[in-house]
Amino acid sequence: AGANPEDSGWPQVRTLAARQPAEGPVWDAQGRLVGVATWETSRDDRYAESRLLPVERVRELLARRAVPPAPGAPLDPVTAMGVALRSTLPLRCADGASPEGQR
Repeated sequence: AGANPEDSGWPQVRTLAARQPAEGPVWDAQGRLVGVATWETSRDDRYAESRLLPVERVRELLARRAVPPAPGAPLDPVTAMGVALRSTLPLRCADGASPEGQR
């Protein structure tokens, strides 16, 4: 595990691929949403590394893609994350197969 002040999304945890936790929201000790953890598996499928997508970055991505916030009010981080997750589209390969596991 580690941290890098130059890159808030730097791999926070490296583990065996077979032991990687689920991707999803990351909460701080006070119960505030701080970001979304994603996992990437090494080419040899031995290790997995976590990256944190900070809440501020999620807000930037939503604004860049013109995803509308709740009418008339700024969004709290949990609502913003819900909007972000509902605003994603599944990626499908040309042959109809899922891209999961593709490198």
